[in-house]
Amino acid sequence: MAVRRRRVELGLTQRDLAELANLSVRTIGKIEQGRLPDTLSKSIDRVISTLGIDPAIACSCSDSAIRVSVLGPLAVQLGGEVQELGAQKQRCLLGLLALQYGTTVSRDEIVELLWGTKPPATWQNLIHTYVTRLRKALGNDGSSAIVTAPSGYRLTLGAQELDIAEFDALLQQGENPEKLAAALDQWRGPLLADLPDRLRWHPAAVSAQERRISAAMAYADAVVEPSRQDEVIRRLQALIVEAPMHEGLLARIMLALAAAGRQADAISLYAGARQLLGNELGVDPSAELRSAHERVLRQDVPAKTSRFVPAQLPADVVGFSGRRHQLAALDSLLAEVRGGNSAAMVIAAIAGTAGVGKTALALHWAHKNKHHFPDGQLYVNLRGYDPDEPVDPADALAAFLRALGVETHSIPRDVNERSALFRTVVADRRMLMVLDNARAANVVRPLLPGTSEAFVVITSRESLRGLAVREGARLIDLGVLSLAESRALMTTLIGDRVTAAPEASDALVEQCGHLPLAIRLVADLAARKPEVDLVELAAELADEQHRLRLLDAGDDPYASIGAVFSWSYNKLSGEGARLFRLLGLLPGNTLDVYAAAVLLNTSREKAAALLDELANAHLLDQDVNGRFRFHDLLRAYARQKAGQEIQEPAQSLIDFYRAARSRAASVVPGNSRVPRANPPGSFPAVPLQRFAHFARRAR
Repeated sequence: MAVRRRRVELGLTQRDLAELANLSVRTIGKIEQGRLPDTLSKSIDRVISTLGIDPAIACSCSDSAIRVSVLGPLAVQLGGEVQELGAQKQRCLLGLLALQYGTTVSRDEIVELLWGTKPPATWQNLIHTYVTRLRKALGNDGSSAIVTAPSGYRLTLGAQELDIAEFDALLQQGENPEKLAAALDQWRGPLLADLPDRLRWHPAAVSAQERRISAAMAYADAVVEPSRQDEVIRRLQALIVEAPMHEGLLARIMLALAAAGRQADAISLYAGARQLLGNELGVDPSAELRSAHERVLRQDVPAKTSRFVPAQLPADVVGFSGRRHQLAALDSLLAEVRGGNSAAMVIAAIAGTAGVGKTALALHWAHKNKHHFPDGQLYVNLRGYDPDEPVDPADALAAFLRALGVETHSIPRDVNERSALFRTVVADRRMLMVLDNARAANVVRPLLPGTSEAFVVITSRESLRGLAVREGARLIDLGVLSLAESRALMTTLIGDRVTAAPEASDALVEQCGHLPLAIRLVADLAARKPEVDLVELAAELADEQHRLRLLDAGDDPYASIGAVFSWSYNKLSGEGARLFRLLGLLPGNTLDVYAAAVLLNTSREKAAALLDELANAHLLDQDVNGRFRFHDLLRAYARQKAGQEIQEPAQSLIDFYRAARSRAASVVPGNSRVPRANPPGSFPAVPLQRFAHFARRAR
């Protein structure tokens, strides 16, 4: 089915997917088998959203879907239901075909396995009967699954239908530790554990066991993070039960135990292995096993297991609310990183206006998922929109390198050399990076790790479209909260007072424009005035300018709406800042590029560039019709900044609207009441087709 296929493509185990989708492993198994009740369709939606697959095909599972399992007890599932396979010889035949899938198994080999040197006279009929019954157990696809060849039979199942084929397919994808882990997780126990030893000692079975051991040792060599050594120990110990004298496995378990801080267990394991080898084989431990023992005694674990693991994330935000779609988008990108499918680094760029909760979203998601990054988390506030000086990329790189264990005297002076050294140090590390409050793409680029093992989350008030074009960053545009999310946040912060006065609470979040920072400031104001009910507070905040003064947490500039807005305003060009102030004087809340050109007494092209500057800084929003609008609190701030700004532009705008109305009337049939004469003045011509478009929509 599509869910299992996509999970395998991403290199995820069922446990990994369950973790990402916040479901149980059992539920994931039922979804993949098509056995989840319709009442749990939300769980299916969560899984397909996490995997990023088409809902129309996500859970398609026909009654003929086959799954044959030999990496453990032999089992066949058809459409999710376990099938009865009959007598032992019939089961042995299927096991033999599965071990050599894609290859014709001769009748002579089948006879030797089933009866040895004394087959019955009817052996041909018996084999034919076994094959017929097995095909029936495999459902409608049975005839194509077991193909008759001139000299024998061939099982044609692939990785989606046969666990050993899936195991081999994962091994062929290289020595990526996640792929190796997914391959090893295909094994449910000893190969064909419920069938006779003569099959389990067949050369094809021995080869499969050897591939498993080689994969386990490669996995142990690839996973060097101390925090993941328990995973290594678990997977290798499952194998050592079956191969108790395999010295390569023993050596790696010893080193993993030592790296995990279990030196005494490692020494004890060596003592037991030495005794077993002497008693069973009469030999001493090999050079490889002795070398591992000496390293454990000297506490000389490989250098890679002694890494610095930074944990630089600031505290998670209190009372985080909403952002379900944005969190799902980040989860989907995480699945790409964990699946190892992309050779390029994965970057999420969260953009939005001041106070909308970009940092809160990034940190909340980062804390929720930091366990997926065993090599640690790096964080820097680049202060792109701060009262303080922005952080120089060279300084940020130096701080990162020191956090990763590089001595100060070894850090180059040149920013490009620091960037190259940083990429080298993090080349094979699974790390999470949060680059907060970035001013522009050129500040971020030197800090990017350049590896698909790391996941980078960037926040900015700029759109950072350049990062999307050049580095493939996925842009996540963060708007204000919905009404339901705003209520939930307010309830989290001040509790029962919201439910006691729901209409007043809704009025307050409307006055905040559903901006998270403003809602938190209002909640703080309400908490500091417990004697004032929310109805009175809403009345007090009705005046926009008074509202701006109240939404101030005192001496903390990071908790003042005016201060936070000012950091965006102060980054504008002189002309952009003037347009921002003039827009605050408008009686309405929207305008287009033609009106902006009149307001500034400039060309349409220049006005468009300045509007884009404000929109890129998320000080204005643009709708699908090309009109620009303010957030309510930003409009109040713009009016505050305008102060005694000259009023002539407003009169020019009124004259322009009169001229535009007259021009619009020329394309609206039957509108004779509107005078057609243009008032005096020269204005940017509004195209007739623009009015015609709106006229058609109105009809």
